[in-house]
Amino acid sequence: ALSPLARGGRRAAEATRFGRGLLIHKLLERLPAVPVAERRRIGRAYLERAADLGASTLAATLQAALDLLDDPAFGHVFAASALAEAPIAGVIGGRRYAGVIDRLAIGPERVAIVDFKTNRPPPPDARMTPPAYLKQMALYRALARQAFPGRTIVTGLLWTEAPRLDELDDGLLDAFAPDG
Repeated sequence: ALSPLARGGRRAAEATRFGRGLLIHKLLERLPAVPVAERRRIGRAYLERAADLGASTLAATLQAALDLLDDPAFGHVFAASALAEAPIAGVIGGRRYAGVIDRLAIGPERVAIVDFKTNRPPPPDARMTPPAYLKQMALYRALARQAFPGRTIVTGLLWTEAPRLDELDDGLLDAFAPDG
């Protein structure tokens, strides 16, 4: 989804999960490529330019993103070799599809697709994931299977409010796979 921040210009961030989620999403997109020692300074500068936040809200938003980046449980998601905002497209069943993957980690035998969910509380477990998200991830999986034949494709949702990474197994996604 294209946020107001992606379109440029200074935007007043609302004190809502949605506004905070958009800012955290942008930090998670940008900061993994920044040297660890510089992340706080650059993240703060980004937030100061991107939104009108009070000092405590700015500090809390930045800290939430930095905590995710520093959490060893998510290390593979934010590895330097993983791609941010990676476009993917293809044709399935005669229909053209395109999307943008939040983080894409491409290995010789395995491809990991992770989408951030920054403006919503997580469901209790992966089986309770909203159908719209399962449909999105099933489509990304199908497109990745075309782009990376012979490799294992794994998908996951990173719920930043938890924080928790839910791997979505094939059985969960199969019901939502695009026809083709």
